[in-house]
Order: sequence, then structure tokens, then C-alpha cells
Amino acid sequence: MSRFFFNYLHHFYHLALSICFLTAITYTCAGNKTDWKFSIWVSLATFLVYNFHDVLKFKNDEILKFVRTNILFTFLILASSLVGLLLMSQDFYQILFFATAIIFCIFYFRPNILWNKSGRDHFLLKPLLIGLVFGILTALIPYLQSGYNLSESLLLTLGRVSFVMSLAILFDIGDVIEDTGAHAETIPSRFGIKQSKVIAILLLIFSIIIEGYGAWIFLIEFPVFITFCIGYIFSFFLIIFSTAYRPSWYYLLLVDGMMMLPWLLFQM
Repeated sequence: MSRFFFNYLHHFYHLALSICFLTAITYTCAGNKTDWKFSIWVSLATFLVYNFHDVLKFKNDEILKFVRTNILFTFLILASSLVGLLLMSQDFYQILFFATAIIFCIFYFRPNILWNKSGRDHFLLKPLLIGLVFGILTALIPYLQSGYNLSESLLLTLGRVSFVMSLAILFDIGDVIEDTGAHAETIPSRFGIKQSKVIAILLLIFSIIIEGYGAWIFLIEFPVFITFCIGYIFSFFLIIFSTAYRPSWYYLLLVDGMMMLPWLLFQM
């Protein structure tokens, strides 16, 4: 059982499940029936990227060699991308933002020519890119699919981006000792854990303000907004009690779990 729990957390099954339910609750926010096809697809895409992101670091000749020797995996990636495009109903904005998310994802994992480092190695870009990618996939595209116009969808996505960034900073607090030993600069290693908690809380407050405004102008269903508020309260306490010495499951299970909590609460 312990081995199963380890694989469940460290091979990103839990993250993928959390992303699935975070995407699903977005449709509920809009008062629509959940598009489980798209929600599950986002979950699977997350699982593939986090487990096989090393491919994005390969040089061009290494990528070609990998493609030739891993036909099944290459087919899976191409098929997943095609399914994603089909699920977006050939809508221009949805496809545009999907392509933008892919670019952000590559920029996050792959070293670039600007400073010969990946986005994840930059203390500010790391949480920002995570927030933008998941904001696009779990909020912006689902809101567009629900019939919201571009400005409404972008507004509500700001809250989602801020929420995910807050959780990303929490993860960096958990990794601060490891990052310091590897000379990797993150927000906690640069500003300290206390200041990082303040930043994470401010991002959480911003998310509540955006979600609250969305409920006030009837863009978000009020009962769903309440479940998000409860999730934000739990997230607040996770921030307060986070330290560099918490066990890995504290972040992998509880912090990631905050993304699925609103959906779980709404089912009660």
C-alpha cells in the first residue's frame, strides 16, 4: 500500500486527478454541464507532460532519435494533441490559447537562448508559467466553451492563474532546502519563507476578489463560489503551516488536493 501511495503521488496521478476536477468545476461555475471529455483530456495531458518532460530538453538531433526509437510514445503525444484540438470545436480563440499554453510549457521546461536556462530555473517565471498554463487549460478554454466572451473569460482566468501561482510558491517552500543545495533560485530561496508566505497569501486574496466579483456580476454560480471560498480557507492554513521540513505528501497530497477540493465539496 505504501508503494502504491508513493507512486500515486510521485508519478503525478494525484496532480492529474486534481487538474481534472479543477477543470470540471469551471463548467459548474458557469452553470453548464461538465464537459468530462475535455476535463479528462487536460488531466491526461498533465500526466504526460509531468512524467515525460525530459523530452522537451532534448536537442533537435536527440528529439529525432527519440522519435525514431519511441514510435508508440510519439503517436500518443500526436494523438493527444489532435484529440485536444477536436475537443475545442475548431474555435479560433480556444486553439490560439491552447497553442499559447504549449509554448509556455516548452519555455518552462526547455532552456532558451535568452539566458540558457529554462523558465523553471527563474524564480519569478516558474510560478507565473505554471499559473498561466493551468489557467488557460482549466479556466480560460472551459469558460470560452461555456459561451462566455473573451473579456469575461480572461477576467475569471486571472483568479485561477493567481490561485495556481499561490500553490506553486507553496511547493517551492517545500523544496527550499533541496533548491538551495542545487543553487536553484526560487521565490522562497530569494526572499525567505516568511515573505514567500505573504506573497502566496496576497495571490490567494486576489483570487478570492476575482472570484467574488465574478459571483457578484453573476458570471459564477454563487454556490460554487462558496465551495471555492472554503478551498481558499484551507489553502490559507496550508500556507501558514508550510515549512521546508514538511513531508513530501504535505505538498503532493494536500496542496495539489486544494485544486480538487471545490469540486468535492460541491458534490456533498
